[in-house]
Amino acid sequence: MMRFVFLSLFGACAALALVARSLHQDEHHSALIWATDANPVRTEQMLLFRRAYPELDIDIDPANSARQKIIVQSIGGVGPDCYDSGGTANLAAYVQAGIAKNLSPIVDLHRRGNVSLEDLKGDPVFRQLFEIEKQRREREREGIKVPSAEALTDLSLDRRQLLLAQIRRPVPDSAFSAAELKQLRQRSLQRMLELSTRLDYRRVWPVAWSAMIFEGKQYAFPCNVWMTMIVFHKDVFAERGVPYPKGDWSWNQFLTVAKKLTYTRPDGEKVFGILSLDWRELVGCWGGECFNETATKCLLDSPEAVAAVQFYLDLQYKHHVMPTPAEVASMSAQGGWGGGAINQFAAKYCAMTRFGRYGFINWRLMNDQAIQKQRESGQPIDPPLKLGVAPQPYQVRKYYLGGSRVAIINANSPRADQAVLFLDFLGGKEYGRQINWSADCVPGPIELTRTKAQMSNPTYPEEHEYDPLWRTELDYCCPFPFSPFLTPFQLEEIQRYHWDLIYVQRVTPQEGLAAMAFEINAQIEKNLAKDPRLAAKYHKALARQKEIDRLKQAGRFKPTLREQSAELVGLDPGAL
Repeated sequence: MMRFVFLSLFGACAALALVARSLHQDEHHSALIWATDANPVRTEQMLLFRRAYPELDIDIDPANSARQKIIVQSIGGVGPDCYDSGGTANLAAYVQAGIAKNLSPIVDLHRRGNVSLEDLKGDPVFRQLFEIEKQRREREREGIKVPSAEALTDLSLDRRQLLLAQIRRPVPDSAFSAAELKQLRQRSLQRMLELSTRLDYRRVWPVAWSAMIFEGKQYAFPCNVWMTMIVFHKDVFAERGVPYPKGDWSWNQFLTVAKKLTYTRPDGEKVFGILSLDWRELVGCWGGECFNETATKCLLDSPEAVAAVQFYLDLQYKHHVMPTPAEVASMSAQGGWGGGAINQFAAKYCAMTRFGRYGFINWRLMNDQAIQKQRESGQPIDPPLKLGVAPQPYQVRKYYLGGSRVAIINANSPRADQAVLFLDFLGGKEYGRQINWSADCVPGPIELTRTKAQMSNPTYPEEHEYDPLWRTELDYCCPFPFSPFLTPFQLEEIQRYHWDLIYVQRVTPQEGLAAMAFEINAQIEKNLAKDPRLAAKYHKALARQKEIDRLKQAGRFKPTLREQSAELVGLDPGAL
């Protein structure tokens, strides 16, 4: 009975989505639809895409970016052409729903060697590139100049529609000689190989691979890659006579600094040394792991994990340099911390915080608005936020957790071939510069973060000293731990339940982590008992784990982060 109810609801949702999409018929009805958030930087990103591919267009759809909406609409044939995703769980859901286009055949092209026009005969992406080459050659012959995306936006609706019709009109093969067609096809072949190279996951930071690759196949390309570091108020450090943190520092050094930065202001408000941290990163810094190498067993009951969590709790309850749950609740009730972590830090209720580069989008805006008011009132220019960035401290190793916002192509989209060109744009220099300069984290390709010209926005020279850190520290960044033998919901629920007990000191770190690891491993066993295919996969992984353990005992297992990341997503580390 429930099955029929679900199917009825599914059909109704799909029908309503189809009606809604059909009603949205304006001048952009043929544009690619990108389901993403409404971040203001998306406007510039769409302009850059239109500049790179004036033959195409793109619009965002922030109202339909939730996972369930994307799945229902895409299965019903009315989903977006491409959509944002993040993390292993979302990627797995989209792949298993059959709505994620497999990019591996495209990516593998440039590694095959000797690819011919005959090999690409009938390929829809190659055909799209060929059509664009014909359109561009025809515009050259007719002397039609493509205005900038900004200038195009300023035109009247009628003029814009007329010009776009000229730019985007199809051009038949008969408009060219045989020699010209051969030349255009060769150029399209070259562009296809360039596109294949740009989309290759090997160009991308390994921390993004788990959001891009599922069971050895690539389905996505990064919109950005993120991690967190220690952001601090320079003026608070100066007032307290504390030198700025520079270079690598240990957690013990961090504690010494945090103590000096914890004090009570003249107005009676307490300033904490640090706003918040992630206990899982500390576990990694102490040399602990959430899972073994094949994710067949949870290891959070290790002595390293217990020591890391004890240090975390001591920051709150022993040293009082980080707010306890009760203190956070108290300050939230007073209204001081109600605006979220970005505003909490900006209000200087703490000297340091753990945050990503994306925080500077808002902090820049706060400074810009304050400077504008100062200019209007004739006051001296003095931005309220003077921020620095430092690496997160280490214990036995440097360790960060991070991830990637990626774009996936709807496999059911009639414009999937055009959407591939959008992913190609995401791998290019212009988009990479925009991501870097707007502080929207860093771009996916590693080579787009190598120089100051790539990384640093000239408008904000005060950030230039710290910009390289967002690149160099990514070498130590790992994705959030996951296991293919657990659903992400199961892992999250078990961790949250036991962490909450540890966090409020209902149990000791040793007791809480032991219970957490036990329940995670028990849940894996339950899942295996219900799913023979999963059990077969588990036993294969278990055999690999035995081999790894043997190599470790012999001192011969020392994989790089790239090799570890590859194995976790089903890739052959030897093919890197």
